[in-house]
Order: sequence, then C-alpha cells, then structure tokens
Amino acid sequence: MNVTKAARFLEVQTRNIFPVPSINSIIRVGKIPRLESEGSFWTPVWKISLKYNKDQVMTILAMVKKKLHNFAIAFENEDNYLIMSDERLDEGYADMILSKITKEEKR
Repeated sequence: MNVTKAARFLEVQTRNIFPVPSINSIIRVGKIPRLESEGSFWTPVWKISLKYNKDQVMTILAMVKKKLHNFAIAFENEDNYLIMSDERLDEGYADMILSKITKEEKR
C-alpha cells in the first residue's frame, strides 16, 4: 500500500505528511518536533517498505490505528515511509503485530 492510501486510512492531516531524504535518520534520532507545540514530538511507530505485502501493511495499519490516535507520516517515496504518532507503541503490542503479519506471510 502506498503512502497516499496509508495516510488516508490513518486520517493523517496534510500538514503532518513530511517528505524526507532518509527515514532511517528519523528512526535513529527517535523523534521529530510537532508543529508549533513545544515539548511535543512525533515518535516512530512502524517503518513500511516493499518487504511487506498489501495484506501485511493493512494489518499493521489497522492494528496501529486501533491502539493509537494521532498520526504523521515521513516518506522517502511512495513505498518507503514511516508511520509516526504522538504516543508510543508498547513493545507487547508491537510483538502482537509482528506475530500476526508473520502468520499472514506463511499462508
């Protein structure tokens, strides 16, 4: 699923979609400031790339949307993007997502 469809699914506001030269640099830093909101940051939630098929991406997006509420997206191109939120995704829930998409991959 490309970045445009993902942004629509997550209901990301246009001002919260960021073209970047490298999403890996954001992952290393661990956060980026939110617009005009001192002390508030977007934190990386999940990196989407071509290694995931359409069903896996839909599973990731649906599960993330169920748990978190405010989203932003940083993207290199239509197929490589980083879902971010103003909340952190806890490790246990991330493991549940991984488990579910791994099962889908084996089908």
